[in-house]
Amino acid sequence: MIAKPVPRNAAVSLEESDICIATLVRQAAENKLKEIHSTRYAQIPITVPGQFKMRDKIAVLVAGGLSLMSCLEIHAAVHSPTVAASDAKFLGSVLDETWDTSHAASSGYIDCMMPASDVDLTVNISTPGPVSLDFDPSVYNPKQNPGAGPRWSYEVDGIPTTNIVTMGQATGSISTGDLNSGTHRVCFIQIGNTSGSARWAASDPQLSRVIGVTLPEGSTLEKSQRPAAWFLPVTDSIGEGYHDINRTRRRDSPGSYTDVSRAWPSVIARLMKLSVAGELISGIGVVHRGTGVPFGALNPADPTGANDAWDHIFSGVPRPFTTAPEFILLCVGTNEYATDARIPGCAPNTDVSSEDANFQANIITFIERARAKPQLAHTPVLLSVPFGGFKRTALQNAVVTYKTAHPEESNLYVFDLAFGSPGLTTTMGIDEVKLFNGLTKNRADDHDTIPSPFAPDRTHPYAIATAAIGSVDAHSLIGRVMAARLTALLKGGPAPLTGSLSAGSVQYSVHGASATATSTPATGGSAPYTFQFEKSADDGKTWTKFGNAIDNQTSTIKPLQVIDPTYADDVRYRLRVTDSAEPAATALSPVASPTH
Repeated sequence: MIAKPVPRNAAVSLEESDICIATLVRQAAENKLKEIHSTRYAQIPITVPGQFKMRDKIAVLVAGGLSLMSCLEIHAAVHSPTVAASDAKFLGSVLDETWDTSHAASSGYIDCMMPASDVDLTVNISTPGPVSLDFDPSVYNPKQNPGAGPRWSYEVDGIPTTNIVTMGQATGSISTGDLNSGTHRVCFIQIGNTSGSARWAASDPQLSRVIGVTLPEGSTLEKSQRPAAWFLPVTDSIGEGYHDINRTRRRDSPGSYTDVSRAWPSVIARLMKLSVAGELISGIGVVHRGTGVPFGALNPADPTGANDAWDHIFSGVPRPFTTAPEFILLCVGTNEYATDARIPGCAPNTDVSSEDANFQANIITFIERARAKPQLAHTPVLLSVPFGGFKRTALQNAVVTYKTAHPEESNLYVFDLAFGSPGLTTTMGIDEVKLFNGLTKNRADDHDTIPSPFAPDRTHPYAIATAAIGSVDAHSLIGRVMAARLTALLKGGPAPLTGSLSAGSVQYSVHGASATATSTPATGGSAPYTFQFEKSADDGKTWTKFGNAIDNQTSTIKPLQVIDPTYADDVRYRLRVTDSAEPAATALSPVASPTH
């Protein structure tokens, strides 16, 4: 009997005459497959009528009249990868810093749990057909929700697809469409995880276990075009691609993770022609759990730093640092401020690790542990001010303190592209002031969100269809700006300017018996800010408040202005700005007089 081709993962329906043979060979086949690592093969549902209906985990095709060996041969032909994960060219398509490849030679698989991990293949197609990345679905719990698990997509010759596959027990591969003859770059990307459980733990449903790639007949793998140079971003949910970032209305529901390959770290990687090996975790902090995950970037219980999360591919698997990254970009402060009791609107579960002094000390520890590794002794470390402008002062102090103790340090920077940055300008035709001052969570024009205690949070670029910057893809703009600034810095240019708190300038217009005072935004210091207009009727000897204090969020939605209904010719005006550093800084605008 000649075996007929069977589509991958197709259910095989057996006729009544085949039932006897099916039941006879089932156990023998299962035993045989255990000897050849059956857990590495995709599950094939086998259904037969009546009481014989079953979904066998054994990966074997059974048809009437076939011997056990024929069944095994058919299965091997249909389900074994053309190129195994142990193949040298296949291993050359993955970045050591994002995959555990230690089992490739002995067991034929590689593991990853990291968003933005990918398999970047160069394929010479002989016969037109699809390219399939093959997984081992046996690592997943049979009771796992079919919608939970790592999400994968792909690009062909740089063009992304809309096809997204969630791996699980019933899904063991992701395939491109048919590719024409010729050489193609096929990049499979882990774009997120919809499991809803704590990420980056060495247990399902987080794991992507890849056993190889299946190619069209006669096709071969060529040397990967993956960039050898890479960078290490350590970021929170923004870098992970959390929420629907390109819509006016917030999306915060199960499966709301979008596509990490479209988030700003991946945009930077493409523009700078780098590979990315990130620790991109929603809720991450420096030493505490932030809002979602069981650990931060540092493990405070381990003084040596051997178990720091940022130093591992996933739990228990050290990051090899085979080559040094081009730079390390730390941007996790957005989850530090949320549990700082001193910040207006802080979370109810406050954390002393969030206070400026402790945060600063933890940042210094991060730097020290990076510099302790020979491969990272001279790697540029960029401390990126969170997009909301939080913890700017603590980051500045950390750099000054570390450089004072280590005068030889020349590759440590505050990378200040954020709300209130004094050095914002126009880059690549993008107005940085409008961009970073327009990223706000729970703002009034985000009609799908009820304002929450986190009103000053200006971190997630998902509510961006505003009058300030228009309806745009914020991640694309952020990535383009940061890539240009990083490129200039790494070529010897300056880091984006940072600074202490400074008030804006005040202007006034008089209308009859009243005056309207308007101020430009404050810069520097640590957001959120509080603004209070003041006036003096004795040539500046004494000052009194007038109008209500203006909070950080209101200042971004509406102009910074107030009306004085009792204007007089001898009145003088100014603006007092207070930030959220510890201790808080205060800045005064220059004194201004209203003009008719």
